[in-house]
Amino acid sequence: MSAHARREPRGPYAKGISRRQEILEATLEVFAEKGFEGTSLTAIGEAVGVTREGMRHYFRSREDLLLAVMAAADERARNVSMAADDDGVLARIIAGAEHNASVPGLIALYTTLVASSVASGNKQSRAVFTERFENLRTQIAQAVEQGQAKNEIRQDLPPRVVASLIIAASDGLSMQWTLDQHVDVLEGMQLLRKLLLP
Repeated sequence: MSAHARREPRGPYAKGISRRQEILEATLEVFAEKGFEGTSLTAIGEAVGVTREGMRHYFRSREDLLLAVMAAADERARNVSMAADDDGVLARIIAGAEHNASVPGLIALYTTLVASSVASGNKQSRAVFTERFENLRTQIAQAVEQGQAKNEIRQDLPPRVVASLIIAASDGLSMQWTLDQHVDVLEGMQLLRKLLLP
């Protein structure tokens, strides 16, 4: 093994990473079971066997923890989208939305956090979601431009507007699904895909 070979973390650092991941996963389970109001650092700590003080070692506040859950979910959705690379731009976007819908509690958590971020006093959440939407619009617009260059997407459509519509459709359908599981998010996204085809 070379001196530059990447090694897996060991010792207390590895345990800390593992525990942090366990907390992130437990948060979604607690949220799915108890809702936003019942998802406290104490409740999550009880689920993983960590005291409230111990939880604060990993996350300063409930908001920090919930935003970290969303960041981890975004990363997983990105990985799923990239794995669907051969199927075209729109298929990658839909694969990410499909993945998010498959994680219990994730869509409800996302919807709750976005809604609460517009309330006064939630500067951290507002900044996180403002940046998240801007980054998503940019990434999707770039993907749309690539799709247009390959004649996978109508070329008469402005990429940033298409990106905003894709986000709005995904978020709007997902929000409706949290209230009524008969709403078919994937069917709606597939229809949008057809509307964007040349």
